[in-house]
Amino acid sequence: VTLPKATIAAVQAVLQQAPTAPTAQAGAALAGCRVLLVEDNAVNREVAQLLLEGHGVLVDGAASGLEALTLFEQRRYDAILMDIQMPGMNGLEATARIRAHADPARAATPILALTANAFRADAEKYHAAGMNDTLPKPFEEAELLSKLASLIAGVTGPLIEAVPPAPAVAP
Repeated sequence: VTLPKATIAAVQAVLQQAPTAPTAQAGAALAGCRVLLVEDNAVNREVAQLLLEGHGVLVDGAASGLEALTLFEQRRYDAILMDIQMPGMNGLEATARIRAHADPARAATPILALTANAFRADAEKYHAAGMNDTLPKPFEEAELLSKLASLIAGVTGPLIEAVPPAPAVAP
């Protein structure tokens, strides 16, 4: 079956449809959050960015693992959406470098793996590599927003250790 290629205008029209209540709640929880979107496919990156920005998320896009690391050094993120299969430095390598960051709070930035490999063994491999959760592609808007909101709210897997609060200073 040959299907016509979607235009950005068509994608935007679909994304502007009224969201369901759970999608609206998750989207509202994300408004103002800053996310690093790492995806080598330009169309996939554009679709995800438009979707997230439609919910008030501030999105920086990176087309490679190396570009993601550069942006990660320049800015703090509430979460990272990390494609697994990218040329050059893949998502697992980029995640390992982020987890090795000298600042423990930055090294603990939640990472959501974006992958076409949705088998349990793959998800376990991504968790072992330091990713907090996995989202199979193509993804549903509601699931993306829900998982991202949970990660940012601190509902994470066992990989992220809480950063201890600073000691109180006596007056």
